[in-house]
Amino acid sequence: MNKKRLSSALLIVIMILTMVPSSVFAADKILIRAGMRPEDGGDVPDSDYYPAGSVVTLTATPYPGYTFEYWYDYQDGIDFSTTDNPYRFTAETPRTLIASFRKDGEYYLSSPDFPTSPTPHDHGTLMVSPVKNSYAPGDVITLTVSPAEGYGSRGVEWGKNDGSSMADVTFQKIEGDTFTIPSCDVWLRAIFYSIEPHTVSLVTDEHVTDSLSPAKETYLEGDEITLTVSPDDGYLANIVNLPGNYSVIADGVYSFTMVDQDFTLYVTSEKRVGHQIQFIEPTEGRGSEKLLR
Repeated sequence: MNKKRLSSALLIVIMILTMVPSSVFAADKILIRAGMRPEDGGDVPDSDYYPAGSVVTLTATPYPGYTFEYWYDYQDGIDFSTTDNPYRFTAETPRTLIASFRKDGEYYLSSPDFPTSPTPHDHGTLMVSPVKNSYAPGDVITLTVSPAEGYGSRGVEWGKNDGSSMADVTFQKIEGDTFTIPSCDVWLRAIFYSIEPHTVSLVTDEHVTDSLSPAKETYLEGDEITLTVSPDDGYLANIVNLPGNYSVIADGVYSFTMVDQDFTLYVTSEKRVGHQIQFIEPTEGRGSEKLLR
């Protein structure tokens, strides 16, 4: 290679290096990305590199007609959110933080079954149309449920999203395939069930009469089943292995929801010793009852 070509090559390398931020070559710097949802809802700082261990300050600025709600980060298995604004933290690992802005007077839809959810339901998906960042009260959306292979759906339920855990939300069944947005944030969830049939076996001794209703050879996950138990006079009935979701309807009558597996209920008896009804603490997700006649 002659001197002219060598000089040209060196010049090209120098130009490329000057175009790349020096922070790219710093092993002790952490990349912090920032974004917003929706993009026209407000402004956030540019993504940048920060020295490891330094304090990062991110401030979200809503545009007119929008309100800042929270920062969230779902990258690399992190499930994090904060309403702090500005949000300050120590640069330790790369992060992607998104500022969520709400359009004034509109509300959010959330669901573990949306296909874009960080933890999508592996039994199927729920899609809504039209897809928007937020909805005004009175907006009508169309619901489409797509069960995964081996599963069916019993429709969609909704509940008020006031920031509580989904486990604490009271859900209501949505009739049909449309939903009208109320004046609140909303949780939506599709009800999926396994289409593989399962059995419930009863093992009973001679001093107890019991039955299941409806009486069928097999059941599907989510079926509501009633167990009726009647011990002979002077005997106490022990019911073992009730599913953890059972409830007591009346004296000797129990309701439970079928689980996605075969299981056996054991109903035994013992001579009367005193108390009429005694509850035994559930073990490993199963419950037990004692009923005296």
